[in-house]
Amino acid sequence: MSSHIARAFFTCGPKHRVRMVLDWNNELRPIFWFSLAADGGVYAGPRGSGPMQGVRHGRSDPGDKGQVSIKYDDGEELPGSINPSLSFHPSGVFHLPGSRLFKHPLALSCHPRLLCHVAFQHPKCFATTAEDQFRNQDVLVRLEANDTRPLLGWLHLLPRASHFVEPESLDVQVDLVFHCSGFPSGHEFYLAFTIGPGPVGPWPPKTFLFVPEEKS
Repeated sequence: MSSHIARAFFTCGPKHRVRMVLDWNNELRPIFWFSLAADGGVYAGPRGSGPMQGVRHGRSDPGDKGQVSIKYDDGEELPGSINPSLSFHPSGVFHLPGSRLFKHPLALSCHPRLLCHVAFQHPKCFATTAEDQFRNQDVLVRLEANDTRPLLGWLHLLPRASHFVEPESLDVQVDLVFHCSGFPSGHEFYLAFTIGPGPVGPWPPKTFLFVPEEKS
């Protein structure tokens, strides 16, 4: 059972862009963002600290116990300047760097949907910001700095706030729940971003995004 540090609720709507700003050793670093399109589509991705140093794309199948093992140099290096963001559309089309998935329409979701899982590189790799540079939709994330436990994140779509999903691999976590409404279609849903320290181990050399190939 996870030991929650905080669970906070927010509201957002079309064309809003939300940044998760991590307070790490008294330095503020935006590390992840999402935005909402007018049709209810969700765009998301990690923040960077400078020019993109290459994006890799690959695929891995879970083992017997459902666990996925990833080697950091697996996958194919994508040519040119690639935007590492993801997009999840109401139609069920998901765009990833280098590929596209066709899944069950987001607008018809009756159960929680894991949109992506994130394994963050060390926070020092993300650019700093100042409190007076905060934007309207910035959300402050406070976690005790621990250099021995890499940070993990999950972005879920929830049809209702009561459908919250708790990742089993975290013993400490911050839950940020966003009520998304105001779309011309009248559709409403919740986005939940969970972040916390994972098991003791080395930090990834880059930020990794994992998107499940769920069955519709």
